[in-house]
Amino acid sequence: MRSVAANTSPPERVAASASPIQSEQVETIPLTLSVQLLTQPNERGNLRLEAPADLIGEESFFALRYFVNGRARRAVAQALRVTGAGGGRDIVTVRIISDTAVQQREARRSTLGVAARARRVSDDPVEAVRDLEVELVDASRTGLGFDSLVPFVHGDRLVIDLDLLGQDPLPAEVEIVRHDAQLATPYGARFIDRELAGPFFARVLDAVWNESAVTSSSAPRGGASTPAAAARQQARGLRTRRSE
Repeated sequence: MRSVAANTSPPERVAASASPIQSEQVETIPLTLSVQLLTQPNERGNLRLEAPADLIGEESFFALRYFVNGRARRAVAQALRVTGAGGGRDIVTVRIISDTAVQQREARRSTLGVAARARRVSDDPVEAVRDLEVELVDASRTGLGFDSLVPFVHGDRLVIDLDLLGQDPLPAEVEIVRHDAQLATPYGARFIDRELAGPFFARVLDAVWNESAVTSSSAPRGGASTPAAAARQQARGLRTRRSE
């Protein structure tokens, strides 16, 4: 039974995505959602999250993907209670069923290593349509960290998107607020449109956990890497995995 709670804002939230489970044996959610974790799991493995209203039903199962302490995590969760929060949002109490298999994978991952497509926001008609390749190194619901062979400067604006099979474009405009070539993540950028930040972050999570679905318009057929990607890998080694 749904109830209505006061509309309060927790001090810290973690952006995440909730996705349907591919199973005919359990009830699941209808589509992938951008959600926000409001609490850490308690001793019972329960946590609370905020989601769009009426899309997560009580007792439904779904895959939950998020970042914590710079690492990607994925878990199977079940909704235990749904409370209307107003403003088209629900507060959902969920139980974490399992995330053991993903913990083994995430322990080896230190950065995202996700290829993305970028275009400058420019009055120059050539620059405005020229596709550039960047590599997303880290991400949050407020901004992105990335690497690029093409130089940028503080204040540059870019429109960044991921090429994912079966998904429509979701371009996000960012502004570069940090540049230090000596850092492992040379560029830091903030989202211009905060409303788009959550959905774009959820798409980054999907790209991390479905690497085979990421495509590149500049990649040769047969899966070979682009010259830019090969040059980056040669220059700094495999930064997406720790040595084992």
